Amino acid sequence: MNRNDHIALLCYGVRPGGRWADLGCGSGAFSLALAELIGPRAEIFALDRDARSLRILEREMAREFPEITLKTVHGDFALDIQLPLMDGIILANTLHFQNDTCGVLQHVSRWLKPGGTLVLVEYDVTEASRWVPYPQPRPQWEKTATCAGLTGPRLIAERPSLYHGRVYSALAFAPTAS
Repeated sequence: MNRNDHIALLCYGVRPGGRWADLGCGSGAFSLALAELIGPRAEIFALDRDARSLRILEREMAREFPEITLKTVHGDFALDIQLPLMDGIILANTLHFQNDTCGVLQHVSRWLKPGGTLVLVEYDVTEASRWVPYPQPRPQWEKTATCAGLTGPRLIAERPSLYHGRVYSALAFAPTAS
C-alpha cells in the first residue's frame, strides 16, 4: 500500500484540525496520511513501543509537514500512558495484536473527547496467524465497538492487501456528554 491507499482508508473518518493520536504508529505511514488530512495547526501524538520507528517518523514529519505539531510517545498504548483528550484516534494494524480487543478499545477510548472519532484499519481475515494473532474481521467491528461503549460503528473503506487479501477501515465515536 502507498500513501494514497492510507489516505483513502482514513479520509471518511478524519476531520481537519484538532488533536489526533496514532496508536501503534510504527514508522508513521498512517501518521503521515493523517497529517495530510488534518492540515496545518493540528497536533498528532504518535505512540509506539519502537523508539527507532518514532525517530524515523519525526524526521519524515518534519520534512513533509513542518507545520504539524508532532509529539512522539515511546510506550505501549495498551498500558497506562498519559495522553490528553483527543479529537480522534487512529488504530491502524494494531488491534490484531491485542487478545482483549473490547478491553483495549475501552482503554484507548478514554483518551477521546465526547463525540471523538476512533478510526480502525485492520486486515479482513478470520484465521489467526503469527502476523495477525487476534483477527478483527469486518463483521466483528460493530460488536467490538459496541462492547467497548463506542457509538455509531460503521465501515468506511477497503483496499486490497498484498499480504492478507483486503484491508478495511471503520469508525466509531465516543459517547457525547449528556
